[in-house]
Amino acid sequence: MVQPMVKLGYRWAAIVGGHDQHGDLTDEQLMEVDKEYNLSYSAFTPTEPNYWIPVLSPSDSATKAGLYMFHSSKVDCWKTPDEWEGTAGWYRNLSRQLKHRHLGVAFLHVPLPEHMAVWNGGAAVGTRGDESVSCLPRDADDLFDAVHDKGDIAMVVAGHDHDNDFLGLYDGITLAYGRKTGKGGYPRKGENAGAR
Repeated sequence: MVQPMVKLGYRWAAIVGGHDQHGDLTDEQLMEVDKEYNLSYSAFTPTEPNYWIPVLSPSDSATKAGLYMFHSSKVDCWKTPDEWEGTAGWYRNLSRQLKHRHLGVAFLHVPLPEHMAVWNGGAAVGTRGDESVSCLPRDADDLFDAVHDKGDIAMVVAGHDHDNDFLGLYDGITLAYGRKTGKGGYPRKGENAGAR
């Protein structure tokens, strides 16, 4: 899956969750394979699966933005409220530690309940090819509240191997749902893989 980026010399970062647990490798093993490529920025560790990547200015190497990588679940999409609170707590702590506000983009596998809300509210553009958008109960999500409160993430991009491919503004934050990137999963017949 990374061969096109390797061939073109593009850097990337990966995050795992949901269906990644259904393969032959654990999350940790998947990320170890990914980190074997010198173009990978992935920084997942077994003790801290969430990580942040600073985006630096080419002129003075100052941090100008950030990429927030949130590990969204260990098994399927049913991360418990406590696990989401742990992710939200990690993000809140990081946001406090950063000396300057750097507007960023967050990536995660399992969509937040707000992704469904942005679609249902009619504020999204794109396509909804699956019945479900988020499998999380509304009260299980402390992460969106943290992102909204801290104000340093402008967009949250999710996936989950679905055919949904849309974005919309929800409470001042752009929520995007990127179509699946790989060959597995369950795309609609004739649907091309997308990118996140």
